[in-house]
Amino acid sequence: MRNIVLLFSSALILIFVNSCTNFEDGNVKPSSYQIPKYPDLKFYCLSDIHLYDPNLGTAGFAFSRYLAQDRKLLKESMNIMDSAVSEIETNNYDFLIITGDLTKDGELDCHNIVTNFLARLQTNGKKVYVVPGNHDVLNGLAHSFDGSNETAIPHINADDFRSIYTNYGYSEAIYRDTNSLSYVVEPKPGLWLIGFDACRYRENKPGEESITAGKVYPPVLAWLKDILQKSVVNNKAVILMMHHGMLEHFPGQKKYFPEYVVEDNDYLSELLATYHVRTVFTGHFHAQNIAYKKFGGNNYLYDIETGALVTYPCPYRKVTVNANDQTMTIESSFMHHVKGIDGDFTDYSKKFLLKGITGMVRLTLLGYGVPEKDADIYSPQVALAFCAHYCGDTKKPAVDLDTTGTELMSQFIISFRKELVDGLWSDYPPYENNNIKIDLDTGKWTKLE
Repeated sequence: MRNIVLLFSSALILIFVNSCTNFEDGNVKPSSYQIPKYPDLKFYCLSDIHLYDPNLGTAGFAFSRYLAQDRKLLKESMNIMDSAVSEIETNNYDFLIITGDLTKDGELDCHNIVTNFLARLQTNGKKVYVVPGNHDVLNGLAHSFDGSNETAIPHINADDFRSIYTNYGYSEAIYRDTNSLSYVVEPKPGLWLIGFDACRYRENKPGEESITAGKVYPPVLAWLKDILQKSVVNNKAVILMMHHGMLEHFPGQKKYFPEYVVEDNDYLSELLATYHVRTVFTGHFHAQNIAYKKFGGNNYLYDIETGALVTYPCPYRKVTVNANDQTMTIESSFMHHVKGIDGDFTDYSKKFLLKGITGMVRLTLLGYGVPEKDADIYSPQVALAFCAHYCGDTKKPAVDLDTTGTELMSQFIISFRKELVDGLWSDYPPYENNNIKIDLDTGKWTKLE
């Protein structure tokens, strides 16, 4: 979310160089194998919990400066996670997945606290599976805060991650990649869950912020192809979970926020679809959004992105697969009650986000020379667009950016970023981002009433 602060700065344009997409050239031709059926299944999905230990400091200039650049509910994150676990743990389900960014910035202490919460969930045969996010490994911003001071504290490397979360995917894995933190488990007979790691922690530099963007290194891609070939040969249905987005979720996302969609995503998404992977569960952008893409034949892919637990609307998803009719039902829940917060937490979290994004956009516009009165008109509108996208409510207004009463020069400046605001208010199919039923045989969707 930190890079969203730069929404009006110069756009980074990432050039994707796709490999040959004729996947039939390999030793295993997926079209010659029967499309596997999914078993009965019920699981939950959390993402971007960004747990932060309040004992590391929640007051003073240094902590406020961090929050000013990154509007997460960090001070409340422990209580939010506690409330989410309390809601989920009493329900009947097969497993829970967490699609990365388990901690604020990879602090060892915070990772250990996360596992305490996961231990509560992993009872009575229930399982938990995790993958790392860009914040979790070799992050140079693992700090404690005291007044105006930031102090570096222990963070973890990839081997530490695998060890700390050994009971949450790695010890159960039937396949593990030696070049990444990717693995495969079979939580129910006939289903392979691929925990896929596209993070770039190998390139992080000491004392610096972790790399936000994701890519798949050649050895990791080779491993993935081998797993996909094994899945069709063994007639296993596949669900993949990863941190970075696999599909673009709104018009202009790859132009303005390329670091939130995995590099070479066109190639990767077609690869997955060709091998009959129907759904990828992702996070990273902190938004409730579902994207769909159709490829040749009956090949298609859904990217089911779950919003951050520490960002409005503080969601999690329940997913149910019916083996008889081969449908996947996705239902979304939002945190309404959190210890320490009076009233509806949804209202609290929305006000927090709107205030934060409005302030960040306002400062950015002032830096471009937009007068204060015009910045005060534009910044709340941009904040509303982000808020709508985060909660999956992308009902485009009649005017997505009203310039009434602003100076001509301000209108000229804002015109260069109007495309971004318009994109946030728009949506790609399936147009339903919170509650939806997917026919896994055909790829067709219907809205849940």
